[in-house]
Formats: sequence, structure tokens, C-alpha cells
Amino acid sequence: MKLLAKVLGALAANIVAILIAGAAIPGVTFSRDVKEFAAVIILLTLANLIVRPIAKIILSPLILITLGFFTIIINAGILYLVDIYASEITINGLAALVLTTLLISFTNIIFRFFIKKS
Repeated sequence: MKLLAKVLGALAANIVAILIAGAAIPGVTFSRDVKEFAAVIILLTLANLIVRPIAKIILSPLILITLGFFTIIINAGILYLVDIYASEITINGLAALVLTTLLISFTNIIFRFFIKKS
């Protein structure tokens, strides 16, 4: 049951974050088609649930040396890969990538906090 709550929370957080990013961050555009948007969200969520933990384990020395800040680079890398592989989302420029990464990270932290509380 915890896994289902984690996955649904991650999906919801990514939906909210991408919608906000598309509206508030210049250089971020995504498909308004519901099926295509869902595909992007599912791809991003799966990447965060599968690739991110593996990357964090492999790169844990860098995460420790930078006191956790390298996690932002890992998250940006995952978002960049989603941008490359999914034509339904476009992130133009490093600033847009970093801002979107921070927004997605912050949104996921908030959603995880409320899921743990319930």
C-alpha cells in the first residue's frame, strides 16, 4: 500500500509541477493533449522511481562531498533525458532546465510530506 501511495503521490506531484512549469517558466512547453501529457508524466515518474535511485547509489560519493547538492544535478539529468526522449515536452535552455528541476523537486518534497502525514 505504501508503494502505491508513493507512486500516486509522485504522479500527482509531477502533474502539478509540469503544469506550473509550463505556465510560469519561459522555455518550458508541453503537449496539451491529455494522452501525450500523461505519457510525459508517466515517463518522468518512472525515471524518478527507477533511474534516480540507481544514479544516487552510483554517484553517492559526489552527493556526500557536495552535501547533497549533486542530487539536483541528478534530477536535472533525468529531466533532460525525459526532454530528449519525449517530444511532447520541450525545455529550452539551462535556466529553464534548472528552474523546472527545482520546481519538480520542491513539489515532490511537499507531496511526500503530506503522504507521510496521512
